Parts: sequence; C-alpha cells; structure tokens
Amino acid sequence: MFWLGFLTLLFPLTDLNNDDPSVPSSPQGLKPPNSRSVRSLEYSEEDRLPCQRDPLYVDFEEIGWSGWIISPRGYNAYHCKGSCPFPLGQNMRPTNHATVQSIINALKLTKGIETPCCVPDKLFSINLLYFDDDENVVLKQYDDMVAGSCGCH
Repeated sequence: MFWLGFLTLLFPLTDLNNDDPSVPSSPQGLKPPNSRSVRSLEYSEEDRLPCQRDPLYVDFEEIGWSGWIISPRGYNAYHCKGSCPFPLGQNMRPTNHATVQSIINALKLTKGIETPCCVPDKLFSINLLYFDDDENVVLKQYDDMVAGSCGCH
C-alpha cells in the first residue's frame, strides 16, 4: 500500500488535453499563492542518459608522461557518465547502499542526500613499459587503470 501511494506522488495523473477549467492541468495549479517556484536546472542531453561507460583515450604525450613511458603511447581508460534516477533498475548495477540512498533521496527524508553517482564498478590493469629513476627499462602492471564497467553507487 505504501508503494502505491508513493508512486502516485512520483507520477501524478495528468491529462494535458483536459478542457475542464476546474481541474488543474499541472501540479503548479495546486500551489499556495505565495510559494516559491522550483529553480530550473539546466541539464544537457548527456546528463539525462542512464549511467554508462564511454571511451576516454589517454594520450601519454598530451598529459606530459611520454618522457618516461615507452609503451604504450596511450590507452583507452574509459569513463562513467550519466544519471542514476529513481527507481534504480538492475541494469544500473546498483549497490544495496545506492538503492537505499536513492529511496531516501526520492522521499526527501534527509536534506542534502543526493542521487547515487555513476562510477566505475570494475577496474582493470594495464602493462606499462617505462624508464625508472635510474634509467632502467621496467615492465610493470598498473592496477585500476581501465574502467571495465559502470554502476550507480
């Protein structure tokens, strides 16, 4: 029963083609006369996309590391972007904590609690061939350099 009432609050029934003037066509028609309107936020189309992994090529010369890294010249680190809107579906790979945080945010139970963030939830390593401080050539595996997948956390 709680969820039915909660969903009604989140998704109010409206009929945009209703010609009856006694029925408000938007929630703003129900506001008290002196209430403040919600500040509009500008979001790009990308901000509205669900949490996803996108390419991010790192060129070692561009970031000033080509003087010590021999190979590779760069790599695809990927990055996570997008929103984690309520309700979080399993495709968003949410943690239990993110699910609870999302509910608290949607219900506005605690001020300042934001929606979960789209972040890497699997990270992979890469191998780098580089010069160390003594000019020795070293091959080393660096962990957590590539975002393998993204989720809402």
